[in-house]
Amino acid sequence: MSADTTLGLGRPAARLRVDHVGHAWDLQRLALPAVFVAAAVGFVIIGGGNLDLGPDEAKIGLSAVEPIGPFGQSLGGWEPSIWVGAYLPSKLWYLASGMWESAIVRWPAVIAAIVTALIVVRTVRTKAGVRMASLCAVTWFGSIAMMDRSGDAGLDLIAGMGTILAVNRLLAGGASWTVGLFASWAFLAGGWPPLAMIGLTSILLGRSGASINYKVIIPVVLTVVGWSAWALATTRAEVWAAALTLPLTKSSAWMMAATVLGLGLPWSPFAALAFSPSIRDQWKPEGRAYLVGWGQVAIASLIAGTVIPGFATAATMTALAGLSVVAAASLDATLQATLTTKARVWLAFAAITLAVLWTVFAVVWGVQLALNIAYYRAISITLIALAIGLVTIVAASSWLGDRRGQIASLILLAVSFKLAHFGHHVPEWNYRHSQAPWGRAIGQWLPRSYPVHVLHAWPTDLVFAIERPVRHIVDPRLLPDRPGPSPKFILLLASEFEHWQTDKWPKIVPVARFQDEVGEGRVLARTEGEFSWRKAATEAAAED
Repeated sequence: MSADTTLGLGRPAARLRVDHVGHAWDLQRLALPAVFVAAAVGFVIIGGGNLDLGPDEAKIGLSAVEPIGPFGQSLGGWEPSIWVGAYLPSKLWYLASGMWESAIVRWPAVIAAIVTALIVVRTVRTKAGVRMASLCAVTWFGSIAMMDRSGDAGLDLIAGMGTILAVNRLLAGGASWTVGLFASWAFLAGGWPPLAMIGLTSILLGRSGASINYKVIIPVVLTVVGWSAWALATTRAEVWAAALTLPLTKSSAWMMAATVLGLGLPWSPFAALAFSPSIRDQWKPEGRAYLVGWGQVAIASLIAGTVIPGFATAATMTALAGLSVVAAASLDATLQATLTTKARVWLAFAAITLAVLWTVFAVVWGVQLALNIAYYRAISITLIALAIGLVTIVAASSWLGDRRGQIASLILLAVSFKLAHFGHHVPEWNYRHSQAPWGRAIGQWLPRSYPVHVLHAWPTDLVFAIERPVRHIVDPRLLPDRPGPSPKFILLLASEFEHWQTDKWPKIVPVARFQDEVGEGRVLARTEGEFSWRKAATEAAAED
C-alpha cells in the first residue's frame, strides 16, 4: 500500500512540473519580442520623423528628390560625399510618400536601426540566451545614439547597418556570401571605410573561419567594379576619384572615442565590466567567443576611428554596436555572478554617478525651464519627478546590493533621456537652431513647379527646407536662359540685391524680404515679366 501510494503521489507531481515548464517556456518565447517591440517603439519609433535635418543630412534629402545617380546631387551638381546607397532608401520613401520633408531621411534611419537590432539580437539570443538578448535590445534602442540618430552627430545608420551586420556575421558564423552582401551594401552607402572596418575585424579576430575568403571578396569586387563603371559612364573621372579619396582628406577625429561613449549612455560605462573574469565566466561557452569578439571590435573601432583619418563615421557604428552587446552581456552576468570587489564597486559607482549627475541637472534645469517657459512646464515636472525616483531607486538598490534594481534604475534613466530629447531637444532644435523655419518661409513665396536659383552655396539644410528645386548659376546673365517656367526666381543676400548691376544683368524685382537668425537680410527676387499664381498652380496640376 505504501509503495503504491508513493508511486501514485509521484506521478501527479511530475505532470505538474511538466506543465509549469511548458508555461514558463511560452512566457519566455513572448518575453523577447515584447521587450524588443517596447524598446523599439518607446525609444526610436515615437518621434522618429520629428527632428529637422542638419547640414549633412540635408545633403541626403536633397539627393533623394533628384534623379538617381552614383552620387548624390546638391544645387544641381554632384555631391561626391553622398553615395548612392546613402540616399536610395530616402529616394524610395520620397517616391512612395510624395512628401518633401525631414521624414524622408529620418524614417529610413529608424528602419535601419530596427533591422540592425533585429538581426544582432537574434544572434545574441542564439549564442547567449533570451535574457541577454532582451537586455541587448534595451541597450541598443535605449542609448542616446538611437534616440537621436542624427547624422550631424557622426551617425550613419544606413551604411552602419551593412557594416554591423557584416561584422556580426563574421563573429557568429565566419566568412560567407552573406558577409559579402552586407559588405557590398556598406560600400554602396559609405564607400571604402566600412570595407576597411570589416577587414580590420577579420584580421583582429584571427580565426580560421573569420578570414576573408572568396565568398566575401567576389560580391564586393563585383559591386565596386559595377558602381565604378556606372560612375565613370555618368560623370567625369574626377568626381569618381573625389568620392574615393574624400575620406583621406579628413583629419583624425581625436574626440571620436569620447563622443561614442557619450552617445552610448547610459549603458556604455557598463561595458567595462567585461574586463572582470567573474563577469566573463558567466557567459555561455558557446557564446563566449562571439561576445569577446564584439568587445575586441569595440576597442579596435574606438582606436581606429580616433587615429586613422576618414574612419570615424564607419568606426562609430561598430563601436556603438560592440558597446551595446558587451554592456548587455555584462549586465546579464551581474544577475547571476558572484562579482569581484572591483566589479561590484564599478557597477554601483557607475549607476550612482549617472543617476546623481542626471538628477542634479534635471532638477536645476527643469525648475529654471518650468519657471521661464510655460510650454515646457509639464515635461519639466515629469523629468524632475523621474529624477527623484531614479536617485531613490539607485541608492536603495546599491545599498541593498540589489542588481535588478540597479538595472531598473538605468532603464528609468534611459526613459528620462528619451523624454528630454523628445520633449525639449527636438522642439528647441526645430524652432530655434534649425534652418527649416527660414527655408519654409522662403518656400511659401515660390510656386511648386518653379525652381529658385542662387549665385553661391547656401546652407544645405536651408536649401532642403525650401522644398523647391534649387539650382546654382555661375553668372547672373545666364538666369533668363535657365530651363523651367518663367519668370525666373533667384535668392540673394540683401547686399547682392542692392548691388545688382541692372545695366549688365537681367532686371529683377523683389518678391519678399527675410531676415536670418542673426538678422542678416535675404531677398527673394524674380525676373521681370507677367506672373500669376493661378497660372503657376495650373501648370503644377498639369505636371501631376
